[in-house]
Amino acid sequence: MNENPSPFPSPAPQPRQGLSVTSLVLGILGLVACGFFTGIPAVITGHMARGRAKRMPDQFGGAGLALAGLVLGYVATVFTTVAIVAIGAAVALPLLAKQKAVAQSISCMNNMKQIGLAARMWSSDHNQMLPPDFASMSNEIASPMILVCAQDGSKTRAASWSEFSPMENVSYEFLAPNVKESEVVNLPVFQCPIHGHVGMGDGSVQGGSRRR
Repeated sequence: MNENPSPFPSPAPQPRQGLSVTSLVLGILGLVACGFFTGIPAVITGHMARGRAKRMPDQFGGAGLALAGLVLGYVATVFTTVAIVAIGAAVALPLLAKQKAVAQSISCMNNMKQIGLAARMWSSDHNQMLPPDFASMSNEIASPMILVCAQDGSKTRAASWSEFSPMENVSYEFLAPNVKESEVVNLPVFQCPIHGHVGMGDGSVQGGSRRR
């Protein structure tokens, strides 16, 4: 005896969407809080889910969910990368500025040491008297460029003594012109108005802390 066929056909199996849903959830988490820690997996699983849905639509579905997941994953990854770069720049730029300021201060002290040496050389040829001005030391100072502090934006460096102007090409103050060298051995002779460094009569340079 034949069995009667069922009046209702069995429902067709629904395409699986688990991977697509996973991609969407990861993308949302990445956008809300987790950044590229879940954003990158969202992109990977989204591409995988979309590829399977296109190749085997009868078995795998959720192409739209997968697309949403990978888009959210890309957005989360980009936002997180931009945020990290911005934070890194905010931390690095002050450090770089500080390092630049330190380098400029060291350069200034080196300039003053050369100027002090030049003044003492000039003094030895002029009855132990310090020169009257910076231009008088043109034979002792190879280039007038050292007369401008690296941090002084108001002055320009003269490439040669023929182009030199005391008003435009000098940062440093000459505190003891035309003074006997022995009288200022332990006294300031030159000073940087920007850093506060002072060049002593004995040729040494003492660091200052002044800032313009």
